[in-house]
Amino acid sequence: MRRHLLLVPVLSGAAMLGLCLALLIPDGIMDPGLFYSARAAVSDMLTGHIVALPLMAGVAGADAVFSMLGKRGIVIKSLPRNARTRLLLSRVAQLWLGATAGLVVICSIAIIVSVAHGSRLTWAALTLLPITLCGLAAHICIGYAVGYWWSSWFAPPVLVVAGYLRANFGIGGLIDWYNGAGLPWSVYQHPTPAFYFMALAALVCLTAVGLLWLLAQRTPAWITTAAALSVACLVAITVSGNSIDPDVTWWQNDETTSWPCHALPEGTTVCISPERPADIRLAIDQLTPLVPQFLALDPTLTNARWMPEDMVSPGELAFQLPLGQDISTWDQADTAASNLNQACLQRWFSTSQETSMRITNDELALAAWLSGDQADKETLQAFNVSIPVNMPTAQGAYNRLVKCDY
Repeated sequence: MRRHLLLVPVLSGAAMLGLCLALLIPDGIMDPGLFYSARAAVSDMLTGHIVALPLMAGVAGADAVFSMLGKRGIVIKSLPRNARTRLLLSRVAQLWLGATAGLVVICSIAIIVSVAHGSRLTWAALTLLPITLCGLAAHICIGYAVGYWWSSWFAPPVLVVAGYLRANFGIGGLIDWYNGAGLPWSVYQHPTPAFYFMALAALVCLTAVGLLWLLAQRTPAWITTAAALSVACLVAITVSGNSIDPDVTWWQNDETTSWPCHALPEGTTVCISPERPADIRLAIDQLTPLVPQFLALDPTLTNARWMPEDMVSPGELAFQLPLGQDISTWDQADTAASNLNQACLQRWFSTSQETSMRITNDELALAAWLSGDQADKETLQAFNVSIPVNMPTAQGAYNRLVKCDY
Protein backbone atom coordinates (compact mmCIF):
# COMPACT_ATOMS: atom_id res chain seq x y z
CA MET A 1 0.00 0.00 0.00
CA ARG A 2 2.80 2.40 0.87
CA ARG A 3 4.57 1.57 -2.37
CA HIS A 4 1.32 2.19 -4.18
CA LEU A 5 0.97 5.61 -2.54
CA LEU A 6 4.42 6.62 -3.81
CA LEU A 7 4.12 5.00 -7.23
CA VAL A 8 0.83 6.53 -8.39
CA PRO A 9 1.94 10.20 -8.66
CA VAL A 10 5.11 9.08 -10.45
CA LEU A 11 3.07 7.02 -12.91
CA SER A 12 0.62 9.89 -13.30
CA GLY A 13 3.42 12.27 -14.24
CA ALA A 14 5.01 9.73 -16.56
CA ALA A 15 1.66 9.12 -18.27
CA MET A 16 1.11 12.84 -18.84
CA LEU A 17 4.65 13.25 -20.13
CA GLY A 18 4.26 10.33 -22.51
CA LEU A 19 0.87 11.45 -23.79
CA CYS A 20 2.12 14.97 -24.52
CA LEU A 21 5.18 13.61 -26.31
CA ALA A 22 2.94 11.31 -28.34
CA LEU A 23 0.94 14.38 -29.41
CA LEU A 24 3.89 16.70 -30.05
CA ILE A 25 6.34 14.49 -31.95
CA PRO A 26 4.01 13.37 -34.81
CA ASP A 27 2.75 16.94 -35.28
CA GLY A 28 6.34 18.20 -35.35
CA ILE A 29 7.28 15.58 -37.94
CA MET A 30 4.35 16.58 -40.16
CA ASP A 31 5.11 20.29 -39.76
CA PRO A 32 8.69 21.02 -38.63
CA GLY A 33 7.81 24.69 -38.16
CA LEU A 34 6.12 23.65 -34.93
CA PHE A 35 9.51 23.36 -33.21
CA TYR A 36 10.47 26.92 -34.23
CA SER A 37 7.90 28.63 -32.00
CA ALA A 38 7.63 28.10 -28.25
CA ARG A 39 4.07 29.36 -28.34
CA ALA A 40 3.05 26.99 -31.13
CA ALA A 41 4.77 23.96 -29.60
CA VAL A 42 3.22 24.41 -26.16
CA SER A 43 -0.21 25.24 -27.60
CA ASP A 44 -0.08 22.13 -29.76
CA MET A 45 0.22 19.95 -26.66
CA LEU A 46 -2.23 21.86 -24.50
CA THR A 47 -4.94 21.82 -27.14
CA GLY A 48 -4.38 18.12 -27.72
CA HIS A 49 -5.85 17.14 -24.39
CA ILE A 50 -8.95 15.81 -26.12
CA VAL A 51 -7.11 12.50 -25.56
CA ALA A 52 -4.84 13.27 -22.60
CA LEU A 53 -7.42 14.52 -20.10
CA PRO A 54 -9.91 11.63 -20.55
CA LEU A 55 -7.02 9.21 -20.11
CA MET A 56 -6.01 10.96 -16.89
CA ALA A 57 -9.61 10.57 -15.71
CA GLY A 58 -9.26 6.87 -16.43
CA VAL A 59 -5.99 6.74 -14.47
CA ALA A 60 -7.66 8.43 -11.49
CA GLY A 61 -10.60 6.05 -11.71
CA ALA A 62 -8.27 3.06 -11.83
CA ASP A 63 -6.43 4.26 -8.72
CA ALA A 64 -9.73 4.70 -6.89
CA VAL A 65 -10.96 1.24 -7.90
CA PHE A 66 -7.66 -0.34 -6.83
CA SER A 67 -7.88 1.44 -3.47
CA MET A 68 -11.52 0.48 -2.82
CA LEU A 69 -11.36 -3.21 -3.70
CA GLY A 70 -10.61 -5.93 -1.17
CA LYS A 71 -9.19 -5.22 2.26
CA ARG A 72 -8.00 -1.75 1.26
CA GLY A 73 -11.58 -0.64 0.60
CA ILE A 74 -12.79 -2.08 3.91
CA VAL A 75 -10.09 -0.15 5.77
CA ILE A 76 -10.89 3.12 3.94
CA LYS A 77 -14.63 2.81 4.57
CA SER A 78 -14.05 2.11 8.24
CA LEU A 79 -12.00 5.25 8.76
CA PRO A 80 -13.57 8.21 10.60
CA ARG A 81 -15.11 10.76 8.27
CA ASN A 82 -12.33 13.34 8.61
CA ALA A 83 -9.56 10.76 8.17
CA ARG A 84 -11.27 9.32 5.08
CA THR A 85 -11.69 12.83 3.65
CA ARG A 86 -8.01 13.63 4.14
CA LEU A 87 -6.99 10.33 2.54
CA LEU A 88 -9.17 10.82 -0.55
CA LEU A 89 -8.10 14.44 -1.02
CA SER A 90 -4.44 13.47 -0.65
CA ARG A 91 -4.81 10.82 -3.37
CA VAL A 92 -6.44 13.31 -5.73
CA ALA A 93 -3.77 15.90 -4.96
CA GLN A 94 -0.96 13.42 -5.60
CA LEU A 95 -2.42 12.43 -8.94
CA TRP A 96 -2.85 16.08 -9.95
CA LEU A 97 0.63 17.08 -8.80
CA GLY A 98 2.18 14.14 -10.63
CA ALA A 99 0.35 14.97 -13.86
CA THR A 100 1.20 18.67 -13.45
CA ALA A 101 4.87 17.83 -12.99
CA GLY A 102 4.81 15.79 -16.21
CA LEU A 103 3.10 18.65 -18.01
CA VAL A 104 5.67 21.18 -16.76
CA VAL A 105 8.54 18.94 -17.85
CA ILE A 106 7.22 18.49 -21.39
CA CYS A 107 6.41 22.22 -21.71
CA SER A 108 9.98 22.99 -20.63
CA ILE A 109 11.35 20.57 -23.21
CA ALA A 110 9.21 22.12 -25.95
CA ILE A 111 10.34 25.63 -25.00
CA ILE A 112 14.03 24.64 -24.89
CA VAL A 113 13.80 22.98 -28.33
CA SER A 114 12.02 25.98 -29.86
CA VAL A 115 14.49 28.46 -28.36
CA ALA A 116 17.30 26.38 -29.86
CA HIS A 117 15.56 26.89 -33.23
CA GLY A 118 15.47 30.67 -32.92
CA SER A 119 12.26 31.31 -30.97
CA ARG A 120 12.19 33.94 -28.28
CA LEU A 121 10.78 33.27 -24.83
CA THR A 122 7.31 34.72 -24.41
CA TRP A 123 4.72 34.51 -21.66
CA ALA A 124 2.13 33.98 -24.39
CA ALA A 125 3.42 30.40 -24.68
CA LEU A 126 1.85 29.67 -21.28
CA THR A 127 -1.52 31.29 -22.01
CA LEU A 128 -3.39 27.98 -22.10
CA LEU A 129 -1.58 26.40 -19.14
CA PRO A 130 -4.04 27.57 -16.40
CA ILE A 131 -6.98 26.16 -18.37
CA THR A 132 -5.19 22.85 -18.85
CA LEU A 133 -4.29 22.60 -15.15
CA CYS A 134 -7.94 23.24 -14.25
CA GLY A 135 -8.93 20.63 -16.81
CA LEU A 136 -6.58 18.13 -15.15
CA ALA A 137 -8.12 18.86 -11.75
CA ALA A 138 -11.66 18.45 -13.09
CA HIS A 139 -10.96 15.14 -14.83
CA ILE A 140 -8.97 13.67 -11.94
CA CYS A 141 -11.62 14.65 -9.38
CA ILE A 142 -14.48 13.26 -11.45
CA GLY A 143 -12.48 10.14 -12.34
CA TYR A 144 -11.61 9.44 -8.72
CA ALA A 145 -15.20 10.05 -7.60
CA VAL A 146 -16.57 7.64 -10.21
CA GLY A 147 -14.01 4.99 -9.20
CA TYR A 148 -14.80 5.54 -5.51
CA TRP A 149 -18.56 5.13 -5.95
CA TRP A 150 -18.43 2.50 -8.69
CA SER A 151 -15.61 0.22 -7.56
CA SER A 152 -15.45 -1.82 -10.73
CA TRP A 153 -12.75 -2.21 -13.35
CA PHE A 154 -15.38 -1.20 -15.90
CA ALA A 155 -15.17 2.35 -14.54
CA PRO A 156 -11.77 3.42 -16.02
CA PRO A 157 -12.57 2.56 -19.68
CA VAL A 158 -16.03 4.12 -19.33
CA LEU A 159 -14.40 7.31 -18.02
CA VAL A 160 -11.99 7.45 -20.97
CA VAL A 161 -14.73 6.93 -23.55
CA ALA A 162 -17.12 9.37 -21.85
CA GLY A 163 -14.38 12.00 -21.58
CA TYR A 164 -13.50 11.65 -25.24
CA LEU A 165 -17.14 11.98 -26.25
CA ARG A 166 -17.45 15.05 -24.02
CA ALA A 167 -14.69 16.73 -25.98
CA ASN A 168 -16.63 16.37 -29.22
CA PHE A 169 -19.67 18.43 -28.29
CA GLY A 170 -19.57 22.25 -28.40
CA ILE A 171 -18.34 23.96 -25.27
CA GLY A 172 -17.83 20.53 -23.77
CA GLY A 173 -14.64 20.42 -25.80
CA LEU A 174 -13.52 23.73 -24.22
CA ILE A 175 -10.17 24.41 -25.88
CA ASP A 176 -9.89 21.07 -27.66
CA TRP A 177 -11.13 22.33 -31.03
CA TYR A 178 -9.86 25.68 -32.25
CA ASN A 179 -7.92 26.80 -35.29
CA GLY A 180 -5.19 28.26 -33.09
CA ALA A 181 -4.14 24.70 -32.29
CA GLY A 182 -2.46 24.49 -35.69
CA LEU A 183 0.18 26.47 -37.46
CA PRO A 184 0.46 29.29 -38.25
CA TRP A 185 -2.46 30.59 -36.16
CA SER A 186 -1.09 29.39 -32.84
CA VAL A 187 1.84 31.80 -33.27
CA TYR A 188 -0.33 34.92 -33.25
CA GLN A 189 -3.75 34.05 -31.83
CA HIS A 190 -5.02 34.06 -28.26
CA PRO A 191 -8.38 33.31 -26.59
CA THR A 192 -10.68 36.23 -25.96
CA PRO A 193 -11.03 37.16 -22.26
CA ALA A 194 -14.72 36.22 -22.29
CA PHE A 195 -14.02 32.73 -23.58
CA TYR A 196 -10.94 32.27 -21.41
CA PHE A 197 -12.76 32.98 -18.17
CA MET A 198 -15.84 31.06 -19.30
CA ALA A 199 -13.65 27.99 -19.88
CA LEU A 200 -11.98 28.42 -16.50
CA ALA A 201 -15.37 28.79 -14.79
CA ALA A 202 -16.66 25.65 -16.50
CA LEU A 203 -13.67 23.61 -15.38
CA VAL A 204 -13.83 24.94 -11.82
CA CYS A 205 -17.50 23.95 -11.75
CA LEU A 206 -16.67 20.43 -12.94
CA THR A 207 -13.90 20.19 -10.32
CA ALA A 208 -16.38 21.15 -7.62
CA VAL A 209 -18.79 18.49 -8.87
CA GLY A 210 -16.09 15.83 -8.70
CA LEU A 211 -15.00 16.86 -5.20
CA LEU A 212 -18.56 16.94 -3.90
CA TRP A 213 -19.28 13.43 -5.17
CA LEU A 214 -15.96 12.24 -3.78
CA LEU A 215 -16.66 13.61 -0.31
CA ALA A 216 -20.41 12.97 -0.30
CA GLN A 217 -21.80 10.70 2.39
CA ARG A 218 -24.04 7.87 1.28
CA THR A 219 -27.16 9.65 2.50
CA PRO A 220 -30.11 11.05 0.52
CA ALA A 221 -29.26 14.66 1.46
CA TRP A 222 -25.64 14.43 0.25
CA ILE A 223 -26.57 12.57 -2.91
CA THR A 224 -29.34 15.05 -3.74
CA THR A 225 -27.00 18.01 -3.24
CA ALA A 226 -24.27 16.46 -5.40
CA ALA A 227 -26.75 15.57 -8.15
CA ALA A 228 -28.27 19.08 -8.11
CA LEU A 229 -24.84 20.71 -8.49
CA SER A 230 -23.97 18.31 -11.32
CA VAL A 231 -27.14 19.15 -13.25
CA ALA A 232 -26.72 22.89 -12.66
CA CYS A 233 -23.12 22.79 -13.81
CA LEU A 234 -23.86 20.82 -16.97
CA VAL A 235 -26.83 23.04 -17.86
CA ALA A 236 -24.74 26.20 -17.37
CA ILE A 237 -21.94 24.85 -19.57
CA THR A 238 -24.36 23.75 -22.29
CA VAL A 239 -26.26 27.05 -22.34
CA SER A 240 -23.04 29.07 -22.37
CA GLY A 241 -21.58 26.98 -25.18
CA ASN A 242 -24.68 27.31 -27.34
CA SER A 243 -24.90 31.06 -26.81
CA ILE A 244 -21.61 31.94 -28.51
CA ASP A 245 -20.21 31.58 -32.00
CA PRO A 246 -16.80 29.89 -31.75
CA ASP A 247 -15.65 31.37 -35.07
CA VAL A 248 -16.24 34.91 -33.81
CA THR A 249 -15.90 35.16 -30.07
CA TRP A 250 -13.51 32.43 -28.93
CA TRP A 251 -10.18 33.44 -30.50
CA GLN A 252 -8.64 36.61 -31.86
CA ASN A 253 -5.44 37.80 -33.48
CA ASP A 254 -2.74 39.49 -31.43
CA GLU A 255 -2.33 43.25 -31.58
CA THR A 256 0.26 43.93 -34.30
CA THR A 257 0.98 47.64 -33.85
CA SER A 258 4.13 46.80 -31.87
CA TRP A 259 5.41 44.22 -34.35
CA PRO A 260 8.76 45.14 -35.93
CA CYS A 261 8.52 45.82 -39.68
CA HIS A 262 11.44 45.68 -42.11
CA ALA A 263 11.77 47.27 -45.55
CA LEU A 264 12.18 45.05 -48.61
CA PRO A 265 14.75 46.07 -51.25
CA GLU A 266 12.17 46.82 -53.97
CA GLY A 267 9.58 48.49 -51.73
CA THR A 268 6.91 47.51 -49.18
CA THR A 269 7.69 46.26 -45.65
CA VAL A 270 7.30 42.88 -43.95
CA CYS A 271 6.13 42.57 -40.34
CA ILE A 272 7.17 39.59 -38.21
CA SER A 273 5.97 38.35 -34.83
CA PRO A 274 8.46 39.42 -32.12
CA GLU A 275 8.76 35.75 -31.14
CA ARG A 276 10.44 34.92 -34.46
CA PRO A 277 13.26 37.42 -35.20
CA ALA A 278 15.07 34.66 -37.06
CA ASP A 279 12.31 34.73 -39.71
CA ILE A 280 13.11 38.29 -40.78
CA ARG A 281 15.85 37.36 -43.23
CA LEU A 282 13.89 34.37 -44.53
CA ALA A 283 10.79 36.47 -45.16
CA ILE A 284 12.76 39.20 -46.93
CA ASP A 285 14.48 36.67 -49.20
CA GLN A 286 11.22 34.87 -50.00
CA LEU A 287 9.10 37.97 -50.68
CA THR A 288 11.60 40.16 -52.53
CA PRO A 289 10.98 38.41 -55.92
CA LEU A 290 7.23 39.12 -55.64
CA VAL A 291 7.45 42.85 -54.93
CA PRO A 292 8.34 44.14 -58.45
CA GLN A 293 5.54 42.03 -59.92
CA PHE A 294 3.01 43.44 -57.46
CA LEU A 295 4.14 47.03 -57.99
CA ALA A 296 3.87 46.60 -61.76
CA LEU A 297 0.18 45.81 -61.27
CA ASP A 298 -0.50 48.40 -58.55
CA PRO A 299 2.10 51.13 -57.86
CA THR A 300 0.08 52.27 -54.82
CA LEU A 301 1.37 49.20 -52.94
CA THR A 302 4.82 50.80 -52.50
CA ASN A 303 4.17 51.44 -48.81
CA ALA A 304 2.05 48.34 -48.20
CA ARG A 305 2.79 45.98 -45.31
CA TRP A 306 3.21 42.22 -45.66
CA MET A 307 1.39 40.50 -42.79
CA PRO A 308 0.96 36.79 -41.93
CA GLU A 309 -2.03 35.23 -43.65
CA ASP A 310 -5.41 35.71 -41.94
CA MET A 311 -4.09 38.90 -40.32
CA VAL A 312 -4.27 41.15 -43.36
CA SER A 313 -6.35 44.33 -43.45
CA PRO A 314 -7.42 46.16 -46.63
CA GLY A 315 -4.35 47.47 -48.43
CA GLU A 316 -2.01 44.87 -46.88
CA LEU A 317 -0.41 41.81 -48.49
CA ALA A 318 -0.36 38.31 -47.01
CA PHE A 319 2.52 35.86 -46.70
CA GLN A 320 3.28 32.56 -44.99
CA LEU A 321 5.22 33.00 -41.77
CA PRO A 322 8.41 31.01 -42.51
CA LEU A 323 8.93 29.53 -39.01
CA GLY A 324 12.45 28.59 -40.02
CA GLN A 325 11.29 26.88 -43.23
CA ASP A 326 12.21 27.55 -46.85
CA ILE A 327 8.84 28.55 -48.31
CA SER A 328 8.91 28.40 -52.10
CA THR A 329 8.29 31.47 -54.27
CA TRP A 330 5.19 29.76 -55.65
CA ASP A 331 3.71 29.08 -52.18
CA GLN A 332 4.30 32.68 -51.08
CA ALA A 333 2.79 33.97 -54.32
CA ASP A 334 -0.23 31.69 -53.93
CA THR A 335 -0.74 32.88 -50.34
CA ALA A 336 -0.54 36.52 -51.38
CA ALA A 337 -2.96 36.06 -54.28
CA SER A 338 -5.51 33.99 -52.34
CA ASN A 339 -5.70 36.62 -49.59
CA LEU A 340 -6.53 39.51 -51.93
CA ASN A 341 -10.20 38.56 -52.13
CA GLN A 342 -11.20 39.89 -48.70
CA ALA A 343 -14.17 41.64 -50.30
CA CYS A 344 -15.36 38.30 -51.71
CA LEU A 345 -15.21 36.14 -48.60
CA GLN A 346 -18.95 36.20 -47.95
CA ARG A 347 -19.79 35.76 -51.62
CA TRP A 348 -17.34 32.88 -51.90
CA PHE A 349 -19.56 30.69 -49.73
CA SER A 350 -22.90 31.84 -51.06
CA THR A 351 -22.47 31.96 -54.86
CA SER A 352 -22.49 29.28 -57.50
CA GLN A 353 -19.62 26.91 -58.19
CA GLU A 354 -18.98 28.71 -61.49
CA THR A 355 -18.25 32.00 -59.72
CA SER A 356 -16.09 30.25 -57.12
CA MET A 357 -14.03 28.64 -59.90
CA ARG A 358 -13.52 32.03 -61.53
CA ILE A 359 -12.10 33.36 -58.28
CA THR A 360 -9.82 30.33 -57.96
CA ASN A 361 -8.59 30.69 -61.55
CA ASP A 362 -7.85 34.39 -61.02
CA GLU A 363 -5.91 33.61 -57.84
CA LEU A 364 -3.84 30.97 -59.64
CA ALA A 365 -3.23 33.20 -62.66
CA LEU A 366 -2.06 36.02 -60.42
CA ALA A 367 0.14 33.65 -58.42
CA ALA A 368 1.70 32.39 -61.65
CA TRP A 369 2.45 35.98 -62.70
CA LEU A 370 3.98 36.81 -59.32
CA SER A 371 6.17 33.69 -59.17
CA GLY A 372 7.31 33.72 -62.81
CA ASP A 373 9.28 30.64 -63.76
CA GLN A 374 8.83 29.27 -60.19
CA ALA A 375 5.11 28.66 -60.76
CA ASP A 376 3.67 25.23 -60.01
CA LYS A 377 2.94 24.05 -63.53
CA GLU A 378 1.06 20.90 -62.48
CA THR A 379 -1.40 22.87 -60.34
CA LEU A 380 -1.95 25.44 -63.08
CA GLN A 381 -2.55 22.77 -65.70
CA ALA A 382 -5.02 20.99 -63.39
CA PHE A 383 -7.10 24.18 -63.29
CA ASN A 384 -6.62 24.92 -67.00
CA VAL A 385 -4.65 28.11 -66.35
CA SER A 386 -2.50 28.86 -69.39
CA ILE A 387 1.17 29.64 -68.77
CA PRO A 388 3.09 31.81 -69.02
CA VAL A 389 0.62 34.41 -67.75
CA ASN A 390 1.06 37.79 -69.42
CA MET A 391 0.66 41.14 -67.70
CA PRO A 392 -2.81 42.02 -69.08
CA THR A 393 -4.16 38.69 -67.80
CA ALA A 394 -2.55 39.23 -64.40
CA GLN A 395 -3.81 42.81 -64.27
CA GLY A 396 -7.36 41.71 -64.96
CA ALA A 397 -7.18 38.96 -62.34
CA TYR A 398 -5.75 41.39 -59.75
CA ASN A 399 -8.42 44.02 -60.40
CA ARG A 400 -11.26 41.51 -60.16
CA LEU A 401 -9.94 40.01 -56.91
CA VAL A 402 -9.42 43.35 -55.22
CA LYS A 403 -12.81 44.72 -56.28
CA CYS A 404 -14.68 41.40 -56.13
CA ASP A 405 -15.83 42.06 -59.67
CA TYR A 406 -17.59 38.75 -60.34
